[in-house]
Amino acid sequence: MALAFGLGGRDVARELSAGRFLRTAYSEGQVISVGEVRGEIVAMETAMTVLRTSAGETVRVPNNMLLNSVVRVHDADAQPTA
Repeated sequence: MALAFGLGGRDVARELSAGRFLRTAYSEGQVISVGEVRGEIVAMETAMTVLRTSAGETVRVPNNMLLNSVVRVHDADAQPTA
């Protein structure tokens, strides 16, 4: 039972740790892109970062993905290029 709990909790611990680091690297209001997703950071939750895209969609990105991917930070006023 303890082994199952420990292995299952590993992913949660990774997300929590990533979230703590990301709050020092990024802030709400910044426009970022990761992979094919681009949006404004509207919330930095414990395990997810919430982005609002230019189409008004809300996208929740796992913090661990932001930590392990190339993240581009854009000027809020800049228009996306095709």
